[in-house]
Amino acid sequence: SSCEIPGIAGIATVSSAPYPDPTQYEKKSEYFDPKSTKDSPRWILVDVKFERDLKRYLPLDEIRTIKGLEAMRL
Repeated sequence: SSCEIPGIAGIATVSSAPYPDPTQYEKKSEYFDPKSTKDSPRWILVDVKFERDLKRYLPLDEIRTIKGLEAMRL
């Protein structure tokens, strides 16, 4: 979402259960969230494991032209 042309560059898998982002509690962190508490965290993470690069970058506009992937959520 923060790139000029959104798309897919590689494949990864989720490798952990969700857990609270510890930086939301650190006052010196740029990600500190004063509304977040240990009992009610606002930011949740998962770890991801790199699987492989694609042979080329696949832009979102092209993905949407592939039959069966038109409504794929990215």
